[in-house]
Amino acid sequence: MAGAADTIKKDTLVLAIDGEPDDGFDPTTGWGQYGSPLFQSTLLTRDEDLNIKNDLATNYEVSEDGLSWTVEIRDDVKFSDGQPLTAEDVVFTFEKAKTSGSVLDLNNLSKVDEVDPHTIQFTLQQPEITFIYQLTSIGIVPKHHYSDMYQEDPIGSGPYKLVQWDKGQQLIVEENPHYYGKKPYFKQLTFLFLSEDAAFAAAKAGEVDVVSVPPTFAKEEMAGMKVINVESVDNRGLPFHM
Repeated sequence: MAGAADTIKKDTLVLAIDGEPDDGFDPTTGWGQYGSPLFQSTLLTRDEDLNIKNDLATNYEVSEDGLSWTVEIRDDVKFSDGQPLTAEDVVFTFEKAKTSGSVLDLNNLSKVDEVDPHTIQFTLQQPEITFIYQLTSIGIVPKHHYSDMYQEDPIGSGPYKLVQWDKGQQLIVEENPHYYGKKPYFKQLTFLFLSEDAAFAAAKAGEVDVVSVPPTFAKEEMAGMKVINVESVDNRGLPFHM
């Protein structure tokens, strides 16, 4: 459900969601794998039709044998602290992700090298056309800021920067003034971590602008709110012992 008062123009948004990231906001351990990493940028990204397009990258080429992926990146990108993003940060990110022991599978990545400040070369052990999905999902972290506490204090080059995280309660983010892409319409987002029942109650009380509700609440009428149907995918998997 979403607020329906279209005549009220505002640049802040309060969203009630259920799904606080237990492991924080570190892309090298899996943050952003199933959606935008929010605080970080990726080399490639997807448009609304799921077509792959450039984000940090300006061009990429794959060698004839499929083992070498060369990626050129923009030269005008800064992290939210004002420091430039270079190939060194990309190399650091993928090396960190490869050894993180997380949900990320980079076992086929043999090495990643900085060719020049804005060119990176990935070398695979064997051809893997799906490697492109790693380039669309792993957000780039700053080598100069990275530490064991990065997941709670992320700095990136994405559209937003973290302002406040009250664990178990809320997350407040604001527009990253150094973002190189299209500026987000909303300057501030507040995510409230609420159960379905609590989120619905908050919507009824007019405390939130957007709330995700289960189908059982979808026919409920609420003043100032309207129901928006969003197509989604519900996946099921069956693991096999190897």
